[in-house]
Amino acid sequence: MNNSKEKKIISEILKKFPLLKKNIQKSWENIYNQNNINWNKISNVNIEYKIRFIEKTYDEKSDIYVTFDFNSKKYKFKLDDCLKLNNKWYIFDELRWYDEVK
Repeated sequence: MNNSKEKKIISEILKKFPLLKKNIQKSWENIYNQNNINWNKISNVNIEYKIRFIEKTYDEKSDIYVTFDFNSKKYKFKLDDCLKLNNKWYIFDELRWYDEVK
Protein backbone atom coordinates (compact mmCIF):
# COMPACT_ATOMS: atom_id res chain seq x y z
CA MET A 1 0.00 0.00 0.00
CA ASN A 2 1.37 3.42 -0.79
CA ASN A 3 1.93 5.99 1.93
CA SER A 4 -1.02 8.27 1.09
CA LYS A 5 -3.50 5.37 1.09
CA GLU A 6 -2.09 4.15 4.38
CA LYS A 7 -2.42 7.61 5.93
CA LYS A 8 -6.00 7.87 4.72
CA ILE A 9 -6.92 4.50 6.24
CA ILE A 10 -5.24 5.40 9.53
CA SER A 11 -7.03 8.75 9.57
CA GLU A 12 -10.40 7.03 9.09
CA ILE A 13 -9.60 4.55 11.85
CA LEU A 14 -8.63 7.30 14.27
CA LYS A 15 -11.90 9.15 13.64
CA LYS A 16 -13.86 6.06 14.60
CA PHE A 17 -11.46 4.89 17.30
CA PRO A 18 -13.26 6.06 20.49
CA LEU A 19 -16.50 4.27 19.60
CA LEU A 20 -14.66 1.30 18.15
CA LYS A 21 -12.53 0.95 21.27
CA LYS A 22 -15.60 1.15 23.52
CA ASN A 23 -17.49 -1.50 21.54
CA ILE A 24 -14.55 -3.88 21.37
CA GLN A 25 -13.83 -3.48 25.07
CA LYS A 26 -17.46 -4.17 25.95
CA SER A 27 -17.56 -7.25 23.72
CA TRP A 28 -14.33 -8.55 25.28
CA GLU A 29 -15.79 -8.08 28.76
CA ASN A 30 -18.86 -10.05 27.68
CA ILE A 31 -16.68 -12.88 26.43
CA TYR A 32 -14.44 -12.76 29.46
CA ASN A 33 -17.45 -13.20 31.75
CA GLN A 34 -19.04 -16.11 29.87
CA ASN A 35 -19.77 -19.36 31.72
CA ASN A 36 -17.59 -18.56 34.73
CA ILE A 37 -14.50 -19.50 32.77
CA ASN A 38 -11.25 -19.28 34.66
CA TRP A 39 -9.02 -17.96 31.89
CA ASN A 40 -5.89 -19.00 33.77
CA LYS A 41 -6.99 -22.63 33.45
CA ILE A 42 -8.00 -22.93 29.81
CA SER A 43 -6.18 -25.46 27.65
CA ASN A 44 -5.85 -26.66 24.08
CA VAL A 45 -6.05 -23.18 22.63
CA ASN A 46 -6.39 -23.22 18.87
CA ILE A 47 -6.42 -20.21 16.53
CA GLU A 48 -7.79 -20.49 12.99
CA TYR A 49 -7.98 -17.94 10.23
CA LYS A 50 -7.98 -17.70 6.50
CA ILE A 51 -6.34 -14.61 5.08
CA ARG A 52 -8.18 -12.75 2.34
CA PHE A 53 -6.02 -10.50 0.24
CA ILE A 54 -7.55 -7.12 -0.54
CA GLU A 55 -6.27 -6.47 -4.02
CA LYS A 56 -7.26 -2.80 -4.13
CA THR A 57 -5.23 -1.85 -1.04
CA TYR A 58 -2.81 -4.80 -0.84
CA ASP A 59 -3.92 -5.49 2.71
CA GLU A 60 -4.76 -8.74 4.40
CA LYS A 61 -8.07 -9.31 6.17
CA SER A 62 -9.41 -12.18 8.23
CA ASP A 63 -11.86 -13.32 10.85
CA ILE A 64 -9.92 -15.08 13.57
CA TYR A 65 -11.51 -17.98 15.46
CA VAL A 66 -10.25 -19.02 18.89
CA THR A 67 -11.26 -22.34 20.43
CA PHE A 68 -10.21 -23.63 23.82
CA ASP A 69 -11.10 -26.18 26.49
CA PHE A 70 -12.25 -25.48 30.01
CA ASN A 71 -13.71 -28.02 32.46
CA SER A 72 -13.86 -30.69 29.75
CA LYS A 73 -15.92 -28.48 27.45
CA LYS A 74 -14.88 -26.74 24.24
CA TYR A 75 -15.67 -23.06 23.67
CA LYS A 76 -15.20 -20.69 20.77
CA PHE A 77 -15.14 -16.99 20.00
CA LYS A 78 -14.41 -14.94 16.92
CA LEU A 79 -12.38 -11.77 16.46
CA ASP A 80 -14.44 -10.26 13.70
CA ASP A 81 -13.07 -8.20 10.82
CA CYS A 82 -9.36 -8.15 11.54
CA LEU A 83 -7.03 -6.25 9.28
CA LYS A 84 -3.28 -6.51 9.01
CA LEU A 85 -1.55 -3.12 8.81
CA ASN A 86 2.21 -2.68 9.07
CA ASN A 87 2.61 -6.36 10.02
CA LYS A 88 0.23 -6.05 12.99
CA TRP A 89 -3.31 -7.38 13.28
CA TYR A 90 -6.11 -5.04 14.38
CA ILE A 91 -9.72 -5.89 15.14
CA PHE A 92 -12.39 -3.62 13.68
CA ASP A 93 -15.56 -5.15 14.98
CA GLU A 94 -16.85 -6.75 18.15
CA LEU A 95 -15.81 -10.16 19.34
CA ARG A 96 -18.44 -12.85 18.87
CA TRP A 97 -19.07 -15.59 21.45
CA TYR A 98 -20.25 -19.06 20.44
CA ASP A 99 -21.85 -21.31 22.98
CA GLU A 100 -20.16 -24.54 23.83
CA VAL A 101 -19.02 -26.29 20.64
CA LYS A 102 -18.84 -30.01 19.97
